[in-house]
Amino acid sequence: MKKAKNLACLIGILALAFLATGCSDSRTSESATPKQVVKFRSYPKSAVGIPKGLVVEKQGAAVTATLYDLKDGNGFVIDSQLATGRYWPDKNAIILPIGLTPLISAEDWIAQDGPRMEIPIGQSATNLFAMFKSLGPPGMSIELLRFVE
Repeated sequence: MKKAKNLACLIGILALAFLATGCSDSRTSESATPKQVVKFRSYPKSAVGIPKGLVVEKQGAAVTATLYDLKDGNGFVIDSQLATGRYWPDKNAIILPIGLTPLISAEDWIAQDGPRMEIPIGQSATNLFAMFKSLGPPGMSIELLRFVE
């Protein structure tokens, strides 16, 4: 009988705590936020150039991006994935490490000047410029235009 009373008291306390926090769990509120997806595409100027595609996803405060090789044509048909990365607030850019292995963190890769694409980004950018950076050859850039299906 005493155990049942203690259990009922505990359930009542948990219910009050749940109501006092606004009936929401902070872990699920961000996942309940709808994901925003924006696509960008390059249009190579040479006949041998491979078009690139960038998919930027924002959910809550998290911004991630994936860079792809696209198949020829004017659409957004993915051929292969090149790199994935995220938004770095201190650099105000999306950084996509290229060739990153599980043995090293993205932070260390960037600190060691590993190959990467850096894309300065603003809230309403329609064109982005991805710059290749590494210790080796001078950087190249790719213009990415907003792609609407």
